[in-house]
Amino acid sequence: MRRSFLSALALLASTLNANADIRTGQLDNGLQYYIERYGSDEALECRLAVRAGITDESEEQRGAARFIAHTHRRKFLAQHPVRTSEFTNVLRNRWSYQRDNFFRSQIDRFGADATLDCSLYHIAYDDNGPTEVANAIQSLASFARSLPPIHYECEWAEHCAALEDDWFYDLEDEDSLALHSFLSGSRIGPHLETPTKEDMPSWEHLQAFFRDFYRPDRMTVLLVGDLDVELTEELVRSCFGVLKNPVEAPAPKAEALEIANTAHVSISRADNDRFSIQGCTSLGELTGFGTHDQTSLSDRYMPAYLCFIQLQQRLERKLPIQEQEDDEWCGLEFSFYLSDYSDQLFSLFEYPLDTDSIQTSQDIESLVTGCMDAMHECPAFNEEALQLSKASMGTILQAFADMMAALDAEYSEEDEEVGCSTYCEDLLEDILDGLSLSNIGASVDQRVAVAMDRLPTVTLAEAQEALDQLVQGHWAISIQVPSDFLSDEEIAELEARLNN
Repeated sequence: MRRSFLSALALLASTLNANADIRTGQLDNGLQYYIERYGSDEALECRLAVRAGITDESEEQRGAARFIAHTHRRKFLAQHPVRTSEFTNVLRNRWSYQRDNFFRSQIDRFGADATLDCSLYHIAYDDNGPTEVANAIQSLASFARSLPPIHYECEWAEHCAALEDDWFYDLEDEDSLALHSFLSGSRIGPHLETPTKEDMPSWEHLQAFFRDFYRPDRMTVLLVGDLDVELTEELVRSCFGVLKNPVEAPAPKAEALEIANTAHVSISRADNDRFSIQGCTSLGELTGFGTHDQTSLSDRYMPAYLCFIQLQQRLERKLPIQEQEDDEWCGLEFSFYLSDYSDQLFSLFEYPLDTDSIQTSQDIESLVTGCMDAMHECPAFNEEALQLSKASMGTILQAFADMMAALDAEYSEEDEEVGCSTYCEDLLEDILDGLSLSNIGASVDQRVAVAMDRLPTVTLAEAQEALDQLVQGHWAISIQVPSDFLSDEEIAELEARLNN
């Protein structure tokens, strides 16, 4: 009979509880830990195991587990280069009598990895001094707190593309997802039919998966090295004890708008001394997989973009936005992502914030309130508002067309071999992403022309439907703060308060 990770760990702990060099336990938030002093060399390895997508769950949830584990793996390995140590041999010895444990299939892998039972995030140090132990624990605790969606929503399209490149394309059959490398050694992998592209999880499924699985009571911290067991246990309790499990939001008041409880707020440390805010929502899936042409796509993205212009004006009145240099970008972006898995519409905004206006946790709460107020204030479209939005959009499109002409004149003679259209396309690709025109497959000037043709035909009913989707959608709001702003415990408490 297959043993779950929890029962296997409990059995292991019961056989080792008399050993003074081993500590196991469970925090009030449900997070478990395993600490062992082992080894003659000065080496330390620290792992965070997240029991996500376990085999008792549905195939839909397991698909989400595979996707999310991969996105986290890329981020984690970028931050923590992995070196080998004694940890592999220790685990193999300790678990050698557990014939059905989740470690055995992945025991020889290093870095961050995943099976259908759990995702593993590893840090290895060549030294095991108090500073290295504290750094390892704090790094994993910080990463554990960032596992609920912070900015992955905004990078969802990017990670989908990376996932496709890294894992899933089978060279012999590009219409299927080759999971043999991802699931090698898995007890279940060989028994599953190879998923097709349509089996990839949707945006809504990923959002639900984050809330259901990436939480302290599904996590375990494991540390092995020549370390002070008692001191290490205290550090684990201190750093991981502040993590909180999601709390069900109270029922909204009858008169409250639905959006009041449809925003997930996350706070993370920035890599500079500045504040910024990002937001993202999905406007749903497009229909007709693999059959879109330029005209059918514009039927969806143009009305939504007109609504987003309305939201931009309100956000810029509500938020303390930092004035930018000419070479710095900020503002609003409406993105359309045509993937091989599902076709999604996204709305994004990102603003750098005035540092002097943010001093306390109350100022952070005011930022979130400002975002929500801006969405509440988006009025029902009338003919006048629609025409104003069309005029703004027309100005943007004309500016792109003029830029294209200027670049064509400047570079056509210098870059004859490559061609001006190729040069301009590369240069404007990022800008045109915001117009949802970069993935259609036509030249840049053709993409702009499609939008120009579509703009006058948007009806009041189309604009109002798009506005309803925009305002009532589930928003993910991410706030980046400097390293010296509040303590980790205060940030964790603030996150919990904002999401309750």
